[in-house]
Amino acid sequence: MPAPAVGTQSILGVSAMEATFGAATAPDRFYPFVDESIKRQNRVLQSQGLRGGYLPRGGGRRVFTGHSSAGDVSLEVSSKGFSRIFQWILGGAPTIVQQGATTAYMHTHSMGSLVGKSANVQKQLKDAASTPVGTFTNRGVKVTNAEFNIVTDGILALKLGLDGREERSDVAAVAASYVTDNLFHFQQATLTVAGASQTQVASASVKIDNNLNVDRRHLGNTGLKSEQVDDGFRMVSGSFNADFDSTTLYALYAADTAAALVLEFTGPLIASTFFEKLTITVPEVHLTGDTPTVGGPGLITYDLPFEAAFDGTLSPITLALTTTDVAV
Repeated sequence: MPAPAVGTQSILGVSAMEATFGAATAPDRFYPFVDESIKRQNRVLQSQGLRGGYLPRGGGRRVFTGHSSAGDVSLEVSSKGFSRIFQWILGGAPTIVQQGATTAYMHTHSMGSLVGKSANVQKQLKDAASTPVGTFTNRGVKVTNAEFNIVTDGILALKLGLDGREERSDVAAVAASYVTDNLFHFQQATLTVAGASQTQVASASVKIDNNLNVDRRHLGNTGLKSEQVDDGFRMVSGSFNADFDSTTLYALYAADTAAALVLEFTGPLIASTFFEKLTITVPEVHLTGDTPTVGGPGLITYDLPFEAAFDGTLSPITLALTTTDVAV
């Protein structure tokens, strides 16, 4: 009797960017993941033609018009391998600069065109003895949205919303290998708003919405979609929760004053004065409320949601990763 697949043995791999949208591109980087929900989405139509019966006719009166795939993946952000993920999210070509004469390299990612920024994503499901049960390879996959989230005593989480052209179960599994890395986490985090360090923040999130058209279906594509493209303004937003200790942040909200927001994580030393680091910079945010309220005798905290705006010069968001990786 076959053994069932178990989550502990599951593997997730991501390829380099596809040379051609939807082309076979073997995954060559593997990421530990928390959970995923990538699913095939069949499009099947049942004829509604009337021919003297109580039920719709099956068989040849039921047609399969195509399929696609979509879902989420939750990752824990680490010091290695994530430059590829950041390019996948933002689209721009990163600048990679060696730090001094050390093994540290800073990868700086800005928003750019998402055309051609698609990848293959492969998930491998195995039983408890690590025997393959099923391999599902998704091609033409783009990031529709991404959210960084840090909470008290937590690991920095990154949730990716993915949309794919197709899912195949006939592609061979690629042997997985993993790098030695370090996770970014709560103890390493700092948040500044308008240049001032926020020392009483318990949690923070930053979200990127790429606003892609994911339903471009055309004749001649054998039921598969064309490349997902821009379908609206790309948006950056988020929030953080803080103890109410002054009216400084409230004043920014009340006046709708523009301010820079920087969420930074500083990890172990690489060499000299260079540390593993992730810096998320949103050059212009506008706090969107609220007024603090009293819900009882305890500590007064409040949520501070924000929206980013484009200042006409700087990328609405940049992701700068200092790592020992020399390339994306």
